[in-house]
Amino acid sequence: MAAVQEKIEEKFALPMMSPLQLFNLCVGIIGIQFAWSMQIALSSRVLEPLGADPFLFGLIWCAGPVTGLLVQPIVGAISDRTWTKIGRRRPFVLVGAFLGALALLFFPFSPTLLIAALTIWVIDACVNVSQGPYRALVPDNVHPKQHAIANGYINFAFGAGSVIALGVAPALKFFNVPMSIEQQYIMSAAALILLIIYTSLTIKEYKKPAKKDVREEKPTLLEAFGVFAKSDREIHKLCGVQFLIWVGIMCMFIYLTPYIVHNVYLLPDMSAENYKQAEKEYQASDVNYETQNVENTLLKYKE
Repeated sequence: MAAVQEKIEEKFALPMMSPLQLFNLCVGIIGIQFAWSMQIALSSRVLEPLGADPFLFGLIWCAGPVTGLLVQPIVGAISDRTWTKIGRRRPFVLVGAFLGALALLFFPFSPTLLIAALTIWVIDACVNVSQGPYRALVPDNVHPKQHAIANGYINFAFGAGSVIALGVAPALKFFNVPMSIEQQYIMSAAALILLIIYTSLTIKEYKKPAKKDVREEKPTLLEAFGVFAKSDREIHKLCGVQFLIWVGIMCMFIYLTPYIVHNVYLLPDMSAENYKQAEKEYQASDVNYETQNVENTLLKYKE
């Protein structure tokens, strides 16, 4: 029986991918990175006028690590045990992208801070629903000999997505075509869903044959931690470095944009009460100014 199973698995061997197929595999990652980049760069510009101070920024930004910690493992485990007519991972990737795009469209128009904060959590949850199964496309559909190069393509796509997403508005401004915050979020929503659809249409998912008369014993969470504890010390060092780096990166994600806006460009804090009062007074004076101009114009016309 074992020999028969080995022959089945040999016949099932995944085909080698061409450079174009590897490119198609990573295109959707660019769309996912559009969503992350807009959230990193512009969420403070939406939240601050609604009343978010640096402390609230930190609480709202808990959405990223919390949803990543909970959503990706759960959705990944469910997708491991699921097979539909359109594949194993594709349904989760598409549904997460579609819901995430809707949340991105709504976020810059949020009327209150509470709704904006909840929308941030929805965006993070939906994009994680898409991203977790997306990463599993590599071991599922790429020949083991190409895993390294496939992951290289995907990591390049993460970087390229950030550069493109954050570079569109400055590039258009160079040609005197400004983009509002709302337009940039609309752009990211469109990029997310369209690029995910492109990858979903251009790659093929392979259903591996089930092993007969073989019961796989999966380790418990405690056993998995035990294996990790007994692993090579270099792995522990790598995990420690990764953890400490992400502490710094998350601080940068949360506070870099407000810091530059307020300390380099010296723009006022839009969450402060005195700013809101000054804005109301300015708007009132602006209305009076326009009304006075209209009245003067009418008087000149009558004369």
